[in-house]
Amino acid sequence: MRRASLIVLALLAWSAAAIGAPLKVCLFFDGEDNAAGFRVGERSAVMVRNLLGHFHEVEVTMLPAARYAAGTLGSCQRAIYMGTYFDAKLPAPFLAEAARYRGPFLWINYNIWKLQEALGRDKFEQRWGFEYRRVDAGSAPQAGRVPEFFREIEYKGATLRKVARLDRQGGFIGHQQIVVVTNQSARVLAQAIHSASRAHTPYALRKGDFFYIADNPVSEIDERDRYLVLADLLFDFLKLEPRSKKRYALARIEDIDPSYDLKLLYLTIEVFRARKLPFAISLIPRYVGADRQLDLTDNVKFVRMLRYAIANGASILVHGYEHRLTVDLGCGVSISGEGYEFWDGCNNRPLPFETPEFFQRKLDKAKQLLHDAKIPYAGWVTPHYAASPLALKVIHQNFDRLLQQMTYYPEGSTVTRAEAIDQFFPYSIARDYYGNYVWPENLGYLPLPAEGGTAQHIEDMLEAARAHKVVRDAWASFFWHPPLIRTQLGLESLERLVDGIRAEGYEFVSLSELRKRGE
Repeated sequence: MRRASLIVLALLAWSAAAIGAPLKVCLFFDGEDNAAGFRVGERSAVMVRNLLGHFHEVEVTMLPAARYAAGTLGSCQRAIYMGTYFDAKLPAPFLAEAARYRGPFLWINYNIWKLQEALGRDKFEQRWGFEYRRVDAGSAPQAGRVPEFFREIEYKGATLRKVARLDRQGGFIGHQQIVVVTNQSARVLAQAIHSASRAHTPYALRKGDFFYIADNPVSEIDERDRYLVLADLLFDFLKLEPRSKKRYALARIEDIDPSYDLKLLYLTIEVFRARKLPFAISLIPRYVGADRQLDLTDNVKFVRMLRYAIANGASILVHGYEHRLTVDLGCGVSISGEGYEFWDGCNNRPLPFETPEFFQRKLDKAKQLLHDAKIPYAGWVTPHYAASPLALKVIHQNFDRLLQQMTYYPEGSTVTRAEAIDQFFPYSIARDYYGNYVWPENLGYLPLPAEGGTAQHIEDMLEAARAHKVVRDAWASFFWHPPLIRTQLGLESLERLVDGIRAEGYEFVSLSELRKRGE
């Protein structure tokens, strides 16, 4: 009877997969019971939920562990626990059912000792393959100095790192803590290395379907961070294949408007035309400057140049309507390309007069200009990547693809900078926390020399591209401003980036073609 039941369950699972039933992932987070309003658990869970959004097959349910209902894990095909609050109170039913759970389980950071206690040391070591020892916090931070701690992460032959930097006041920004464990029979996927002693400790481990990461990999992130370990490990945890056998690359030419110097634009286009490589252009349909205004349809030569670019591999991304606000919120009124449009950048908050109708009018005007000029577009880039949840909701209703880094606010939170969750993606996200399809921008950009840009920025961007190669389905996506042509960095910087990224094995892709393929 037992064997027959297992066969029936297997057939049901096969049938569900055959008809495209979603893979149910339960994402538990802690901290909700903290009296001080601790929300790092939920914020971290939002970021992990976004990475899970890369996988079309996955349906994610976010659940606070403090409100766990008995039997919930039984409905989960995969389970993740985000241990972001040290020694958080975990309900007895959650620990008991986690101890019995047989599906793939990813435990992140703190409170693994509670599961070890619930299972018993011997059973825990047998199932998870390691033993909890302690939490290591590194050396005590001192003003003006970066402390010593387990900062470097070795993974797939690459050396990643944890963010460690000082703010303008000399305060430390980073996440020093790591859970120290003793491996018994697990496979060590990544090792952490101490910045002073060079001692090693396991960072990511796996035994069968049980995975463990020894810190919070989304606490502080940058382009060469151990965050990439989590992004790649999800493929194994979910038991899903990469979307493509290729790694994609994208160069985006930024802040192009109808007043643009056509010579600069032409020289930039020629870098890609000569190499027969696709690229993207962020287009502002209406320019408003200090002494003139110019719509896309007012400049015939500019429209011809855009069509020339499209004929030579360009995909157009709508970059706002005017890329500015017409009202002074305390910082003056800027010209197109400099100002915010869907966010109060002066006071770092939503626009005080925002409504769905206000945003929709802007989008309608932008799309109408593109329609009248007969310029097709592949997606949207938010000016300065800054928009309120309401603005992003309206944008999502009008554009089915975004290309940018994102900012999120947990549902029910106040929309303030203190509550913001900033995140970049190493690969495309089919459905993020807000429901958007997001193409990644994960290498940043080369600043103009007047803004501090140097040749070292180019090397840093290429190093980030190399780091991302540890991630399946990874992109190498950056943006570049044509006024750089007038500087010493010049076209050589763009050529160095494009050729360097190609040399790393990335393939430049057309966003228009990806969109047609549903990617």
